[in-house]
Amino acid sequence: MSPQRGSSVDDNNKTTHSLGCPLPPTDTVKLLTDTHTIDGVTVQLTAMAGAGKVSYPIAMPAANRWQGNPDPSQSVRIFDSSPKLETEISGSTNKIHVEADWPNVAFEVSDTQGQNVLIKARDNQGREVPTQHYPGMGALRTRILFFKTEPDAKSLTLKIIVHRPREFEFFIKPPELSEEKPLP
Repeated sequence: MSPQRGSSVDDNNKTTHSLGCPLPPTDTVKLLTDTHTIDGVTVQLTAMAGAGKVSYPIAMPAANRWQGNPDPSQSVRIFDSSPKLETEISGSTNKIHVEADWPNVAFEVSDTQGQNVLIKARDNQGREVPTQHYPGMGALRTRILFFKTEPDAKSLTLKIIVHRPREFEFFIKPPELSEEKPLP
């Protein structure tokens, strides 16, 4: 991967990091080694895949086997299709198999300590690309993000955003009760 990189901090309590990634062809995975620590949160992009059937290597203890949808009675919709995800535990080689109509990226996030992690994307034509996470990954550290790309897209610029919610406390003086009006 020959990424274009850049980082910034804005006044909305967000820290961002950008990098460029070529889109892999259908049924192909490109392993990534990009690790970024942004505002104390480590985000590791582990692999990017084209649409189709692919397998990602993952780090996961055997006790955390997971497959299918969060609730087998419900179908998970990503854009206009239902992807299939399944983990495979095989000794020291653990994988997650993905079958989807859209390109996707696998990434891991360290303990966020209350921060929100978002990944936004633009294609090589400068268009904003809709993204959607696969929900309900349970105890897995690996997360899958899907991209609804146009057919002529050749690469994506990913913008990793770590947002720290603002916290504040305040006191409100309770309304004074008159003696004429008892409490309900």
